[in-house]
Amino acid sequence: SDDVMIALGLAYVPGDSTGTVAVTLNTGCSDCDVALWSVTGITSYHVYDSDTDVSGALSLTLDTRADGYLIAAVAAENSLNASTTWTNASESVDESTDGMEISGAIVATSGAAVTVSASFSGTSGTEVMAVMTL
Repeated sequence: SDDVMIALGLAYVPGDSTGTVAVTLNTGCSDCDVALWSVTGITSYHVYDSDTDVSGALSLTLDTRADGYLIAAVAAENSLNASTTWTNASESVDESTDGMEISGAIVATSGAAVTVSASFSGTSGTEVMAVMTL
């Protein structure tokens, strides 16, 4: 079976600046997808809370800050015409490639804890989730 991994990162890009995202893999990889979200108006450029789930349930509760964001990503292997359903976040990335389903979601936060979950249909392999709040 394939290894399924997700990584979330944060970059501060001031004003109308541009930046370059580079991904360097230390081992062989059959596929690598990159998704970028742009957020404005946040008061802190630090991760407030983060967590991962590899249990298959794909549901996490995170603390949030007022006027922040929750960003989540999920991946599943062995997908054929798969789809992802999100709870408490809006899907903004949806890609099926080389037998993998990749999905990402974002939601503005108010300072109250948020439980975000994702469920797949059409997959039969490893499922992983990573979530962070800003």
